[in-house]
Amino acid sequence: MDKFVFDTTFIVKGLVEPRRRKRDEDLEYQLRLHSKAREYLERVERGEIQMIIPSIALIETASVIARLTNDEGLSKDAVDFLRGNSKEVLFDFETLETAIQIGTKTRGSGFDNLYLAVLELTAAVLLTDDLKLHNLAKRIGFESRLLRELT
Repeated sequence: MDKFVFDTTFIVKGLVEPRRRKRDEDLEYQLRLHSKAREYLERVERGEIQMIIPSIALIETASVIARLTNDEGLSKDAVDFLRGNSKEVLFDFETLETAIQIGTKTRGSGFDNLYLAVLELTAAVLLTDDLKLHNLAKRIGFESRLLRELT
């Protein structure tokens, strides 16, 4: 079964429909991203693929969804979805040393190095819509799929 590390950009785009009111090309683009990310999350729910996340993704998802929707209930539901559907949630004590080693090589952000450490520890594929993280992952030898290239 395929294993994927989902980053927060991918998760949030799949769980939250675009809020743009103006019907234009930007909205159509955002809807395509939402649909593709949602498709992957639905595949996780059906047990077709495995989702792996670092524990920080729970916090980040809760915060971003609360900010985007102004709805604490939706935020809680999103965290419940992640907890209930993730094959693995890796905590800091499991990823710390690997993240430090990767960080000294990549000089990337702390969150980026944490996601890269999860890739290293699980041999999974990254799903992201963060171009910088995507390029960094590929540069150091990980497989990564960029949401905007999947649509």
